Amino acid sequence: KLAKSADSETQRFASLALCNLCVGTQTQKESIVKQGVLRVLLFILRYPDLEVERRASLAIAALSLGSNQNRLQIVGCGFVRSLLEATSYPDLKLRQFALLALNGLVLSTEPTTKHHIVAENGLSSLLSVLKSCKDDESTHACIYLLGSLAEDIEILKAIVDMDSFLPFVVQKLGAAGSIETKRSAAYFLALLSEYQECHRR
Repeated sequence: KLAKSADSETQRFASLALCNLCVGTQTQKESIVKQGVLRVLLFILRYPDLEVERRASLAIAALSLGSNQNRLQIVGCGFVRSLLEATSYPDLKLRQFALLALNGLVLSTEPTTKHHIVAENGLSSLLSVLKSCKDDESTHACIYLLGSLAEDIEILKAIVDMDSFLPFVVQKLGAAGSIETKRSAAYFLALLSEYQECHRR
């Protein structure tokens, strides 16, 4: 109830409390999901307060690192579109937390989460992030997410058909950045080249 308060200060304290609760054990995460925390987080993710939006994104990121059941429920509640929208916001932390949450969702063994991201124009959103982001953390999270999505052959085909990601990922590979970003870029490019090689035969 406090998280849905119209008072911004109350919202901020409530969102902080929810964020802390979501960074718990697997049992704790499943328990608060059963109690309806996802509906509350979706509400505050759309609340016009940057600090509240950041905490909601981070809470979803924490929950997405739980079970497949949690991930499927997060997707089913409609978070993907809101998280993808958040990747286009100018605030650096909000963008990073949204990308972190999306990366958590694609860890699922169920292909549903990956396909849902693509169905919400996720590839176009990630391309926009690659074109615009200047910080290494966002770049790494974006390319890592692309690599995870590309492990699905249907999504990999869609990425190849777009014919847009290659120059930007190659650019990031050659630019100054962390070794983690370079590894993610190399992995993504390896998936692309393997697909293209198989379809030349």
